Amino acid sequence: MKDKFAVVTGASYGLGLAVVQNL
Repeated sequence: MKDKFAVVTGASYGLGLAVVQNL
């Protein structure tokens, strides 16, 4: 369960970072 949460958090962070770079 904790690993799944880490994966979701990492994906969200990566996506947010990509959006910021596009701006």
